[in-house]
Amino acid sequence: QRKGRKGRNIVFLEQNGLQHGGFKLEHRLDHEEVVAMDFNSESDLFALTLLGKDKDKASGSQLYSKVQFYHRNNYHWYLKYEICYDNGTIISQVNFDEVKGYEVSIALNHVGLNEQEWRNYRFVWDTSTASDDG
Repeated sequence: QRKGRKGRNIVFLEQNGLQHGGFKLEHRLDHEEVVAMDFNSESDLFALTLLGKDKDKASGSQLYSKVQFYHRNNYHWYLKYEICYDNGTIISQVNFDEVKGYEVSIALNHVGLNEQEWRNYRFVWDTSTASDDG
């Protein structure tokens, strides 16, 4: 959903069509477009795939892609991690494991090489605390 000239939002809808939650895309550049979205099985991890054009004066415009991972906590979505891939590497697919919800596979196409590569990632949330007692 677009709000104004520059604002973009991710909006979640209920089955009855009413808006329920969402967030503003603040970590997206003007020349990047959202091409895919996916949730994990617990619905608390959200992957947003973006495609952009890098305007390099020496080599002309080259496509690049990145995936952003948002985590939901207390009804708010937080950008937790972003994976950027080099120019000429395009994300073709992002799949969360259906059983292990914090494992994700990303398929990459290398432009000009006709090669596809799969990369696997696992997200782990570690909590640490500190006290003033030493």
